[in-house]
Amino acid sequence: MRLLANQFVSAVLVTDSASTPATLAAGTDYKVHAAQGAIEFLNVTGFTQPFKVDYSFGAAKRTAMFKSPQPEVWLRFDGINTADGNKPVVLDLYRVALNPTKDLSLISDELQRFELSGRVLADVSKDAAGPLGQFGRLIMQG
Repeated sequence: MRLLANQFVSAVLVTDSASTPATLAAGTDYKVHAAQGAIEFLNVTGFTQPFKVDYSFGAAKRTAMFKSPQPEVWLRFDGINTADGNKPVVLDLYRVALNPTKDLSLISDELQRFELSGRVLADVSKDAAGPLGQFGRLIMQG
């Protein structure tokens, strides 16, 4: 499979690189995957490579993905310690890069849950040898 520079192709003509170029037969020597802009070569016997491809292509909208850096946030969790009489607990994570592609199903007959995933990163502005380190702190009622 060889990818072309464009997608939604039509009027594809494939020739070889011989001094007198030979034309490959569509359906016999190659198959066009028009929407993907790809050619699958089926039979290259007797042809001189590299092949030259001439084609037309339709209009397409292109959108780049993941162009901006992943945002980082300070994450604070206020909760209770169920193992210690439901005493209050605060968890601070100084730098967290959340995963924007985690599953969030909005259509369902069941109770929904929202999962967060990501990476906890070191905050190098904080002293690594300090009492609270560079990643975060856990504060529990005494």
